[in-house]
Amino acid sequence: MSLEAADREVYLLHKEGIKVSVPETESTPHPGPSNEPFVTRNAR
Repeated sequence: MSLEAADREVYLLHKEGIKVSVPETESTPHPGPSNEPFVTRNAR
């Protein structure tokens, strides 16, 4: 990978973030029951 390509990839990761799935836990406050076992959040 060239230095320019690596710089573009790092820039996009910083700009767009990294999507991760975080499992819901009982200690996580939420307004009601969720039908989805995982919540997708954008890490920044």
